[in-house]
Amino acid sequence: MSRKLLTLLLTACTLGLTAQEVLTTNYFPQAGDTLRTNIADSAWAASLDLQLPGGTDLSWDLSAPVSVLELSRPVTTVADSSAFPEADFVIVDDFLNARYLQQEGDELLLVGIDSRFNVFPDIAVSTPVAPARPERRIGLTLGDTFTTTVSNVNVISPDTLPAEALTLLPADIAQSIDSIRVTATAMRTDVVDAYGTVQLGDNFYSTIREKRTEAINITVEVLFPIPGFGWQDVTGAVASNEGFDNLVGDQPVATTYLWWSDESKEPIVELATSAEDSILYLQYKRALQPTSTDGPGLLQATAMIYPNPADAFVNFSVEGLATGKYELTLTNMIGRRVLQQSFSAFGDQSQVLMDVTNYPSGIYVVNLRNQAGHSLVSRRLMVR
Repeated sequence: MSRKLLTLLLTACTLGLTAQEVLTTNYFPQAGDTLRTNIADSAWAASLDLQLPGGTDLSWDLSAPVSVLELSRPVTTVADSSAFPEADFVIVDDFLNARYLQQEGDELLLVGIDSRFNVFPDIAVSTPVAPARPERRIGLTLGDTFTTTVSNVNVISPDTLPAEALTLLPADIAQSIDSIRVTATAMRTDVVDAYGTVQLGDNFYSTIREKRTEAINITVEVLFPIPGFGWQDVTGAVASNEGFDNLVGDQPVATTYLWWSDESKEPIVELATSAEDSILYLQYKRALQPTSTDGPGLLQATAMIYPNPADAFVNFSVEGLATGKYELTLTNMIGRRVLQQSFSAFGDQSQVLMDVTNYPSGIYVVNLRNQAGHSLVSRRLMVR
């Protein structure tokens, strides 16, 4: 098959499709940010059609959100770097939990957590995540699948536990142990299963959706001060206590859907479901002011890119922009920005000429942003 014919076939396959959102490090939090989200009313959330099977060019309507709680999560530098020296910053989720993260190349990695175990709620622990687990990635493409397995291991001295915690163990064991080891092993599969547009209040966001399914197993072991005896698994003994059988062993499989946008540090929507797909909670981005990508003066904006496919120069023509400064970027399909061009809009129509002569053949995304950095228009471009 000739290269020209192959190019025409690929172009035909992409005609009429909205460009998939391209995620770059723009959506990675940084120290100094505050992540602002709302917890949605459960009855309202249950009424939504969130198209859980996934797909392409979808539209999710959250135009009239109903909130029961506002959350603000500060992103700060690490005050005490001794526990997780590799961490770039910490996100405080609540007074019980904090996540330590590190940006490394194309990934944002979870390297440690401050938390409390349900089985020992009075004990705060700082735990490294081994190996470090990607929480955000750039260059995601529909169908991408990642599987990670991590373990959080905490060794606790019985002297630090309240007396009632030790009653979870048989009396003869509780009185003679040297240490307790709690291990949480989590296996998570991440799948990019959908992309499209989310309407959230008065705002519209181009998003890509990631489905995360996680299975966790929690074990409890004890160590006796006997040389060569080793760790003894007492998970079954803990589970035999009334009310504690669901706090250790295999935990219910959890599925979380995350709608990401390159113009937001917060997930536009975060939805957790049970194994039966019933909604456990829904969070959504809280906009301080309207940031619609189709806001005033833009609902009528139309954009054309020609010729497409192209092998030399490309014209980007847009009508309906308000007077002001704008930026046009060209991004390849692994999320790397290869061209950045600024221009000013005057009058009803603006045109920008882009030279793609020296770019490798393939599919690119042309993105138009306003001076505030909000994405206004995305179009696919085939370079041959």
